[in-house]
Amino acid sequence: MNAAQPAQKNCRACGAVFGCGAQLDHCWCQSLPLLPASALDPTSDCLCPKCLAQKTAPAAAARRAE
Repeated sequence: MNAAQPAQKNCRACGAVFGCGAQLDHCWCQSLPLLPASALDPTSDCLCPKCLAQKTAPAAAARRAE
């Protein structure tokens, strides 16, 4: 029996291929800070780890400064 594997997706920002575990028990993106609602686009797909980290960096820095 094969274990469930992350879905292979292309990053909507840079086109890189990455594994998305959204349909599994846990995805790598759940360990990053949440993006503000203004940064979300419900009509587009996921970002790769590098692009999502770049997008969440300002929010994470603001939280650390509080």
